[in-house]
Amino acid sequence: MCCEYWIGGNDLHEEGTFTWTSDNSKFEFVNWYPGEPDNYISNEHCVAICEDNHWRDSQCHEVWPYICKAPAM
Repeated sequence: MCCEYWIGGNDLHEEGTFTWTSDNSKFEFVNWYPGEPDNYISNEHCVAICEDNHWRDSQCHEVWPYICKAPAM
């Protein structure tokens, strides 16, 4: 499972409750891999999107490019 981009979500404030970093709103859509999020060894709190567009939680210190939520134009 290879992830390529951070998408700006996390559950740093409350385990299992994922919100967008930009405005702290809760997710209205999710596309988790089966079995994710799993908070592996209690150390995965940031959300990454993988090459097949599925999401997973991962350690926030990983170095990947990112995609940010922006207002519609």
